[in-house]
Amino acid sequence: MSNETRRRVLQAAAAIAAGSTVAGEGGAASRGKPATASLPGRNDLFVRLRGAPNGQPGIWWFSGSLWGKRSLDAAKLLFAVEGCSFNRLVLQPDGSVEMNMIEIGFWLDPATRQPADSWTNPMNGLPCAPVHFMGPQSLRFDAAGVATPNNPVPPGTQFDGYITEPLTSGDLVWVGENLIVKGPARPPAGTDPLQSGMPVFTATSLDTYQASRVDLAAGPDRWTPASRSYQTLGSWYPWMRMGHESGGISFQMIGRKLRTLDELPAALRSLVDARQPGWLEKHK
Repeated sequence: MSNETRRRVLQAAAAIAAGSTVAGEGGAASRGKPATASLPGRNDLFVRLRGAPNGQPGIWWFSGSLWGKRSLDAAKLLFAVEGCSFNRLVLQPDGSVEMNMIEIGFWLDPATRQPADSWTNPMNGLPCAPVHFMGPQSLRFDAAGVATPNNPVPPGTQFDGYITEPLTSGDLVWVGENLIVKGPARPPAGTDPLQSGMPVFTATSLDTYQASRVDLAAGPDRWTPASRSYQTLGSWYPWMRMGHESGGISFQMIGRKLRTLDELPAALRSLVDARQPGWLEKHK
């Protein structure tokens, strides 16, 4: 999902399907749970589902919606969301994972699916200029699946991230990336007070990847088809002009790994090419 939210991230546990099995590293029993001998280890599984063989980028398309909720109100649908990302993951000899991701995404009018470059916030009636998102993320996961940002985080930021234990049910396998961030909000001097918001920000990124055990059995050197579901909880984006109003935003998104850029929806590809010429070719 979105990298903007990932940079402001917070976590939750993966949902356990009925009759599921928790698989540990290398298929060994993990934390007293039943083992699944045929599965790769947790970190290896994460690399294979999210990335592509030999350090090539895993190309992902994603689509969904962004919701907003004031604390005492019902949630409101704010935008449709669509974008794509390139994910390079390399499993290191010590079992750690180096991950570098870059993505681009757009806030769309839910009815027309056209970019929302100007917008009236339905929660407060104020005119806003949505900021579409684009940017990188670089993380290292140690052999235990615990994440550390490769780049410095702002002083006072709390960061927690990890790869979840795999889950299986029938032919399906899931593994997730949960990220948790809380930090001080430091708006630049002269910022619109309505964009200053609360003194802290929080963001939750709950990203779950799914694949077939049959596809995984083809081996680590084969490209693995995969899909994803993505949920978040987070603070208002400053451009929403919510000021000190309590509440926040939530993503609901799904995605699919693509073999090539030719599988990217034509409308999205045209939009990326129009807004960021050459971006797709640069990062593929």
